[in-house]
Amino acid sequence: MILIIRFYHWPSGRTASTPWDKGSKPQHQPLLGNEKWLAAWTMLRLTKLSESSKIMLAGKMKKGEPRVPVWNTGTHTLMLYHAPVPPLIALSVMSAEQKDQGFKLYGDATLRLHIFSSQKPELPFPPESPSVFDPEKTWPHDAFIHHVRETPPVESFDAGDGFDLYIDGARFLPDGVTVTKVAACIFTSSYKQIGPDIHTEIDLNSSIFNPVYNYSVGIRELVLTPCATLLLKVYSIDPLSSRLIQIGWAALNLFVESGTYTAPEPGAEGIRVSLNDGAHQLRIFHNSPCPDQPFSTHALTSIGRYVPCATLLVRLLKAPVDASHHTLKRSMVPQMHWVKLGLCQLRPDYSDGVYYSYSARPTAGESCLYEAMMTRSVVSVREIVQQLAGCKKCLSTDEEISTWIHQKVTRVPGSRPQPFNLTYISRYIPAYGIKVNSNAMANSFVHFVVGD
Repeated sequence: MILIIRFYHWPSGRTASTPWDKGSKPQHQPLLGNEKWLAAWTMLRLTKLSESSKIMLAGKMKKGEPRVPVWNTGTHTLMLYHAPVPPLIALSVMSAEQKDQGFKLYGDATLRLHIFSSQKPELPFPPESPSVFDPEKTWPHDAFIHHVRETPPVESFDAGDGFDLYIDGARFLPDGVTVTKVAACIFTSSYKQIGPDIHTEIDLNSSIFNPVYNYSVGIRELVLTPCATLLLKVYSIDPLSSRLIQIGWAALNLFVESGTYTAPEPGAEGIRVSLNDGAHQLRIFHNSPCPDQPFSTHALTSIGRYVPCATLLVRLLKAPVDASHHTLKRSMVPQMHWVKLGLCQLRPDYSDGVYYSYSARPTAGESCLYEAMMTRSVVSVREIVQQLAGCKKCLSTDEEISTWIHQKVTRVPGSRPQPFNLTYISRYIPAYGIKVNSNAMANSFVHFVVGD
């Protein structure tokens, strides 16, 4: 007896019902006899010779004694093969060695199944070993640097104090981006805006996948609520339609309760807080925070689906004070003297390892994406603008390129940019193959669709 397992691929995806869906119209050909949608197959012999029969074949038993087959019980790992499936009569007389040599392997794909004859085992497959996070071995060099704050902030942030916000850049943005811009606002828990609208520009010589924004602004509000939260949105231009799209959202609580790492609860008043200062690496989430819930960093990160590998680099630094302990305003000093007077601190390199990255620690799956993303060709912002505009002569100066970018990535009032399609995260590398984990199963047929 031979068990044949077939894997089918329905190319229409979710736009049409499959032949095996409940209630679907009957096909002209039965599913098992149709090779049109067959992707891969494998086989297993359900019976095997008993130990006594093996001894007989080895010449240690008398001739004439019966050869007793038994069920091929236990856990089996089977290699998958490309279609078509050979005739059953050919498989029945074929040895395992002939099968491995005569059929084309379906990559490294395998199927695990368990055969039992009496009572169903509670745990037929041994549990997987827990994964151990090891930055030195798991992540490519400098792709992700794990860095945590060693001591919580303790300096009190009082009324009248100010701080400087830096939006330095982004890392490992998806393949589907072109020119990007970050828009940001500071909100209370009830979505009341504090301070100015924030809009970055972009370094024309930086990579579109790791853009540099080099943006800074001084926040000098007289009163800042303890639960104030910075909300950032990343926009880009779709390479196919040239329309504005939204890559995702990020958030950072501006304050923590002094001496702790905990952000104040929404609505909290009368508590001593400290600026959540330092350099932060923030995950970019695909979903927006729920508007009918109090706004906080937790409101975004707890329910949002993140954009794999994509992060923003943001810094919060307490504003310097003069000899009279008054907060300095950068607007009073020409920009060329900001660095000299300590009113502006230059962007650090990511390789310096100063960005707090514990909230953006990658998953094991993202490590594979990192390896693929690090082999991408470097495409500068300047180059992609020329491709998008389709007219190299009309954008000959940096000022003209910057003006074109500003017009394209500025949201028109009343319009809503389309959300980014998470299909276009990274180039597919065939050597990695595809792994699918099914946590639950309904009915008796598992159907996976793999897009082109």
